[in-house]
Amino acid sequence: MKIKEHVEDFKVEEIPIMPTLGEGDYVYFWLTKRNWSTIRALEFIAKRCRVSRKRFGFAGTKDKLAVTKQLVSAWKVSSDLIEKLNIKDIEIEIVGEGTERINLGDLTGNKFIVIIRDVNESEVQTFKERCSFKWAPNYFGLQRFGGEGGNHLVGREIILGNLEEAVRYLLTYGASEFRRAASEKWGDWKSILKDCPKYLGVEKSVLNWLIKHPKDYAGAMRSLHKKLRQMFVHAYQSYLFNRALSELIKEKYDSIELDFLDFKLAFPKIDKVFNKELVIPGANSKYSKGVFGAKVRDMLEKDGLSIEHLKVRSMPELELAELKRKAFFRPTAFKSVEDKDITLHFTLPKGSYATVLLWNLFLQIV
Repeated sequence: MKIKEHVEDFKVEEIPIMPTLGEGDYVYFWLTKRNWSTIRALEFIAKRCRVSRKRFGFAGTKDKLAVTKQLVSAWKVSSDLIEKLNIKDIEIEIVGEGTERINLGDLTGNKFIVIIRDVNESEVQTFKERCSFKWAPNYFGLQRFGGEGGNHLVGREIILGNLEEAVRYLLTYGASEFRRAASEKWGDWKSILKDCPKYLGVEKSVLNWLIKHPKDYAGAMRSLHKKLRQMFVHAYQSYLFNRALSELIKEKYDSIELDFLDFKLAFPKIDKVFNKELVIPGANSKYSKGVFGAKVRDMLEKDGLSIEHLKVRSMPELELAELKRKAFFRPTAFKSVEDKDITLHFTLPKGSYATVLLWNLFLQIV
């Protein structure tokens, strides 16, 4: 089976919390994009408008390899200027004006249309058997862990204060030729930069800093935007959540396990599941009671960490807040059309991953 064989095979439309329309300094517009990440698209729009990207607000980042539609706010930017932009694979529709910025989290969910191609008989049978399994474990998807799957390792080392190791994971984790070369040439920053592919902008930023300041690993990490560094430490929190939830499911239910990063994710064989909120502690909280909290504590201790480490002393601006997340999620408006390919229509609550629903329906990581 294949998902995202074509960009059009994965469509996402945001369900935003609509701001009140009227007079104001903010312009609201629908951004429909194809093969653009949200950040990259807004950076390009800002550049064309000759303003800072910080003027643009949005509720959630959307996949690059998809056709996505989301609401965006722009502060003190002319609606005429925005509307007249002509950018390949980007469509803009002005909604109106108002006084509120759109911030991360200002949405209730997302609507999806997903086409799964080249589905064999065994996969079709699994799908038919699992179609009644609408409750899916609320795991974080692979996107959370980066293209090479090592964001959580970078985050763990930042939390520990091992910034050289954080940089090492950032530059060398993965199986690509560049990653292997970076490991072999460690410390020869100019040579590594010469081998660095153009699309690896984050790695280039770190290497450019190290060329000027060869041993300043803290400075190299701080050369990255705060939100990017937060992404790494949040990936570690997400890793803890996935692993602890999987262990909890294995204890409670007869389950099927799928390989994921360096452990296995468990998916129950039944559709009657508990759906309570689970808690990953932050810097100023405590371990939650019960089995889940005990598993999180054990995992942190194995990594040499405690709640005190979540203050991130090496970079206090990255201090981790408590993470609360439902154990399972359920799609609404679910419909499937089976032909040569399988087309799925469904709506998910914010923060839940369509790819995880597919894992639950087909019992394989795709």
